[in-house]
Amino acid sequence: AINKVTDAITDALENVQPEDPLFKELFPLIKEGLPAKMVEIGGDRIGNNFPVQYQRNAIASALASKLVYKEGIHLVEIQPADQIADRAFQYYRQDQKIQQLLAEIKNSNEPLKAENKAVILDILSRGGTRASLNIF
Repeated sequence: AINKVTDAITDALENVQPEDPLFKELFPLIKEGLPAKMVEIGGDRIGNNFPVQYQRNAIASALASKLVYKEGIHLVEIQPADQIADRAFQYYRQDQKIQQLLAEIKNSNEPLKAENKAVILDILSRGGTRASLNIF
């Protein structure tokens, strides 16, 4: 499943250049897969020191792994082959929103009951991204 998604994303990114909005949006995925120390030392040079195709492949691999490990192989298996890359991009966008919501709730000073807060965090962590897409 990871290979199927990786291949679909790689194909979709074939003509996407570093200055394109989609590339810029997905670029943080490269850093997510690197050790923190490496990002700290040279994270700002990735765009200049690695060939564009390597960057595309890293983005595709990172996004595919994130999607499959978090949501499972069955999610990929039920997707139309010609929509896998677009759905992966949608997934990434929604995941970013969910991560922001999680951070906001975790850092909230609002009077949420501890039990309710834990339930909300659990639901959003486990299924928020996929559920919010309404396409799976």
